[in-house]
Amino acid sequence: SFSIDEDSGVADIIFSLSDNVSTDFQFTYSTINNTADNASDFELINRTLTFPAMTSTVSDNISINQDTIVEDNETFFVRLDNSSNPKVFLGPQATVTINNDDDALVTVDNLSVAENAGVATITFKLSDNVSSPVTVGFSTLDQSADNGSGYDYLALSKSITFDPMTTSVQDNITINNDNIVENSETFLVQIDNASNPNVSLGSQAVVTIEDEDNATVTIGDVFVNESDGFALITFNLSDNVSSDLSISYSTLNDTADNASDFELISKTILFPAGTTSFQDNVTIYDDNIVEDNETFFVRLDNSSNPNVFLGYQAIVTINNDDNATVTVGSFSIDEDSGVADIIFSLSDNVSTDF
Repeated sequence: SFSIDEDSGVADIIFSLSDNVSTDFQFTYSTINNTADNASDFELINRTLTFPAMTSTVSDNISINQDTIVEDNETFFVRLDNSSNPKVFLGPQATVTINNDDDALVTVDNLSVAENAGVATITFKLSDNVSSPVTVGFSTLDQSADNGSGYDYLALSKSITFDPMTTSVQDNITINNDNIVENSETFLVQIDNASNPNVSLGSQAVVTIEDEDNATVTIGDVFVNESDGFALITFNLSDNVSSDLSISYSTLNDTADNASDFELISKTILFPAGTTSFQDNVTIYDDNIVEDNETFFVRLDNSSNPNVFLGYQAIVTINNDDNATVTVGSFSIDEDSGVADIIFSLSDNVSTDF
């Protein structure tokens, strides 16, 4: 019995005689399956050979088939069947061991998945077929994505099994769909071990969760008395944002004028991460002019986050709370003056004719 590497191509079989024989004789031998199979692993033979007179060894070749299947070492038998010389007896069959020289690699591909997909389907691949089941462990590891409280994905540590002669297995990892506007986030899938020593492990894979959420910044219309001194502007976010958000806004004339009625503003405000409301003041100038109610605009100009959109401009109405009194003073005049000049007085200016 002997062993041979699968990639050798042939097995050299040596048949030996215990003593010399004075005449030629023939014998037959055959190959028989054991764990190796003549359909795929070795040559099926039923052959007759001749021992020339006075020789003690004869050799022959059996073809060995090289495949790319990762498998255990396998064996077949070489059996002596018949001898033409009745005085030459046949020994026991020999065992030939074919040493497997193949290996395979388990890999897992990088993957991008939409947050609202619900699951990330992970594909594990074997580079070559394996003749027996292969169990592979894997686990998930946080990167910017988090499996903790308010999780982004559900952590896993488990095993998968490749059935014999299969090269692909899939498993799902739960993805949590939240309403938070955030950057794309990642976690890792790491291959931990393989049950077959001829199967090695590839690199970890990166799973990217692509956020599909967005939010809108809005501001409501405001009504303010001129004497209040300021207009309180409230900026609202429709959903949480995971990082600080900068919004710029400006004030614009309508019937009110920034030169005399309100503060001209072009500035940036900051929503800290996780907040949905922010307030800012615009100064209102209180004059003593009796006038109609006046309006100006508060316009949203820019957002630092491309997934945060800007709502419509708001209207701020300044309610005039000034009034004036018309008076006429008493006076005397000589009868021969012919006319009396009456003077009417206003206590404050009025912006329009009346």
